[in-house]
Amino acid sequence: MKKNIIWFIIFVLSLSSHLSAQSKRQRNPLEQMYKDPYWQKRFVGDLGFLTDREPGISIEEKELLDEVKNLLPNRGEDAIELLEESIINTSSAALSFLIGQLNLQIGNLQAAKSYMEEAANKYPNYLRAQRTLGLINVHLENYDQAVKHLTKSISLGDTEGRTYGLLGYCYQIKGIPMAAEKAYGIAVITEPDNNDWKNGLARNLLDQDKFLESYVLFEQLILNNPGNADNWMLQAKSLIGLNRIDEAAANIEIITRMGLAQPESMHLLGDIYLLKNMYDAANKAYLASLDKGSINNSIEGPLQVADSLIKSGSIEDASILVNKLKSAYRGKMADDEELTLLTMQSQIAVAQGLSDKAKATLDKITKRDPLRGRALITLGEYYSDNANIEKAKLMFERAEQLDDFRTEALISHARLMVFENSWSDATELLRDAQSTDHNDSVQEILEQVERIRRATTTSF
Repeated sequence: MKKNIIWFIIFVLSLSSHLSAQSKRQRNPLEQMYKDPYWQKRFVGDLGFLTDREPGISIEEKELLDEVKNLLPNRGEDAIELLEESIINTSSAALSFLIGQLNLQIGNLQAAKSYMEEAANKYPNYLRAQRTLGLINVHLENYDQAVKHLTKSISLGDTEGRTYGLLGYCYQIKGIPMAAEKAYGIAVITEPDNNDWKNGLARNLLDQDKFLESYVLFEQLILNNPGNADNWMLQAKSLIGLNRIDEAAANIEIITRMGLAQPESMHLLGDIYLLKNMYDAANKAYLASLDKGSINNSIEGPLQVADSLIKSGSIEDASILVNKLKSAYRGKMADDEELTLLTMQSQIAVAQGLSDKAKATLDKITKRDPLRGRALITLGEYYSDNANIEKAKLMFERAEQLDDFRTEALISHARLMVFENSWSDATELLRDAQSTDHNDSVQEILEQVERIRRATTTSF
């Protein structure tokens, strides 16, 4: 029970950093939006100018604007060419904005950015130029510049929900969650039907461990679009934060039945089943994740499952999982993880009767890390099986010095002494093991060994 609680605490604490990365993978809301005519009209504006709040234009520029309008909407590139031929250094900022706007409409983002910057430099309080520069920089993933222009736009009186939504997105990417929450909140109030802002706010709340609030928002998003696997997945993480583990698993099972499960979702399902000590189910989930190409998920959970399978004697299942992990994580493991996996391969090899192969690997492991407890115990068992008692004892004694492996090493050492009929030594070792970590099954063995020791002593 204690181990399960510790695992849960580690699991929830690690969730925040994992979610931060997840939030950064949120779909950029401008991937397609900037091409949407409605977006263009609402966010950038039409070809007219607001004479009370924007730079004025001369009579000549007004006539030029009329010519441009005659070329639209079908001859946008000709309109851009006409403007570029006509513009001079003293031309109004409005003309620079117009060229930028036309470039934006046909997808020439770099040219649009250049002309919008020119317009903003000529007329710093040009609200639409500042706002559009924010849009362009978000699309180009220049988030610092995007924040600069979006906040300037707001300071000039911009109240568009999409301005606040994009600002929230930028703050979220930049790792400023409280500012992102406020911006997203205004965007959701202003544009309540825009799911991009609801999704951004829900992810933001999840990043801040505000699990109940994020759960409620994801519930709304799921009702609006039940086929979106990301929302089911992220709500599952909210449920984990609320310690509603069974509901979280149900969410991911729904994704699986929909045929929308991704490597990450199956890996998370494995983590959940591991948390519930459902090792067979966890194994199946991790294998499914690996089969789908899992490369960015932590190897810690699958290693725990592999260890459990080995200890329970499910050697064939353990072998399948370990081999898949070795292939999927090759070159991506920390040194400790690699040595753990190699040790498991050796344990499997011993169980399959391939002791010499196992010993060669174990020797390499203990050479790289002389304090590798599991490898020392497995090597001790190899020497024990091969009647090399002194070397077996040496391996067990070295493992007994390691806190995490002391009890197991003492029990293995005691087992060796039993085989050698060294009942007194076996008794002392088992007593030592019990004083370190009491276990009912070990207590039964200890009592049996003590009875034999007493019987042997009496016979003499």
